[in-house]
Amino acid sequence: MERNYFYLLEYSDSVIDIREQFPLLPVAETIVIADELGIKHPTNPKTGEPAEMTTDFLVTINNNGQSQHLTRTLKYKDELMDERVLEKFEIERIYWERNEVDWGIVTELEIPKTMAAHNCFCTCGERNSRILIESNFRRS
Repeated sequence: MERNYFYLLEYSDSVIDIREQFPLLPVAETIVIADELGIKHPTNPKTGEPAEMTTDFLVTINNNGQSQHLTRTLKYKDELMDERVLEKFEIERIYWERNEVDWGIVTELEIPKTMAAHNCFCTCGERNSRILIESNFRRS
């Protein structure tokens, strides 16, 4: 799903820059937010130390001649029922709100199947686009 969303962004005339897996730094800021919410901050499973959180996409767009940042996190709609996923999203949402950057969640429902399939066909080849189309219909 991330590749499809990337390709959709890449072909938008208003998009100036796309950065993937953009870090939420400093880590101390996301720790403070988690503490304020009473949520356990994500940790590195090997060390137990606080993990650096990321946002899937930081996108810079041209908004009437002005550069504007948008952040988008991608997740399959079924995963939005997981309480832990929502807790981490809340940390992320507040982080970006405090930094005055628009944040949102994108699911497979927001990615037009036809456009995603076309972009995948152009970049991944016919076989992979058929697999993508079939798997999207199974998920819906």
